[in-house]
Amino acid sequence: AEQKEMIMTDGFARTVTIPQPVESVLCSGSGTLRYLVYLQGEDLIIGVDSIEKQGREIEGRPYALVHREWLQTLPLFGEFRGKDDPEKIIAIDPDLVIKGGSSGTAYGTSIAEVDDLESKTGVPVVGFAYGSLRNQAEKTEMYTALRVMGRAIQHDDRAEEVIAYIGATLADLDSRTADIH
Repeated sequence: AEQKEMIMTDGFARTVTIPQPVESVLCSGSGTLRYLVYLQGEDLIIGVDSIEKQGREIEGRPYALVHREWLQTLPLFGEFRGKDDPEKIIAIDPDLVIKGGSSGTAYGTSIAEVDDLESKTGVPVVGFAYGSLRNQAEKTEMYTALRVMGRAIQHDDRAEEVIAYIGATLADLDSRTADIH
C-alpha cells in the first residue's frame, strides 16, 4: 500500500510533510506532552524526555500523575525543556516530533531549532510557540499550538473542543468577577 502523506503548516508557518496516519510521536519542550494529552493523543507517545523519568514527591502535573508508571517505561529521547538528542530520536523512529516552547523564555524554541532537528533526524518536526493565558497574543499562540497539534494527529475536532472549553471557562470567570475592582 502506498504511504499517505499530509502537507500542513506549523506554528512557525513552516511547511511540514507528515505521514498519515501518524501512529507515533515524541513531544519535545515544556508543555507539549500536556497538550497532547488534552487532545487525547497519549496513545501515540513512544518516548519521553528526562522530566518524565524523574520520581517527584509532589507532582503538580495532572497528566503525569495519571500516566506516571507508563511514561517512565518509555525510551528517553533527550533532556527536558527541548534539549533533544537527535541520535536517540533516530533510534526511537517516531512518525513525528512535536516541538513547542514558551515564548520569550530561556526554554523557548525557534524556527532554526525546529529546522535543525528535522534535518539531523530526517523525522518531520511540527513546531510552535507554546503560548499561555497571560495576554491575547499568548492566548493566540496557545490556540495555534493546539490546532497545529490537532491537525498533525487528525484530532482537529478535539482541539476545537479544548479551545471552546478554555474560552467558556475564561468567560465564566470574567462574569463572576466583573464587579471586583
